[in-house]
Amino acid sequence: RDEVTGSVNHVTIANDRGRLSEADIAHMLSEAERFKAEDEARMRRVEAKNDLESMVYHALDLASQFENDELQQKAQDVQNWMDENEEAEVKQYAGKKRWLERQMSKANRV
Repeated sequence: RDEVTGSVNHVTIANDRGRLSEADIAHMLSEAERFKAEDEARMRRVEAKNDLESMVYHALDLASQFENDELQQKAQDVQNWMDENEEAEVKQYAGKKRWLERQMSKANRV
């Protein structure tokens, strides 16, 4: 509805030329759903990887601040693991992040 003139237009989409069959449309919709799920899974993996990478840089910064060679080595080990496992799963990234968090916690107590 146009706010100024008050006129109303309706749009109707009709498949009167036979371009896509119902089966084609259903196939396209099912592919779209599959791709959506794959995209969501990929996004979760990228987020987990970014979280771990952020944790590594934080650990390296902490190690540098407190001159903690052991923590620095552990953070570098995780960084190397990430370089070697670019297609790791969310659980693997999360596990490495928890492990590095524990190492950082131990370093803070020392």
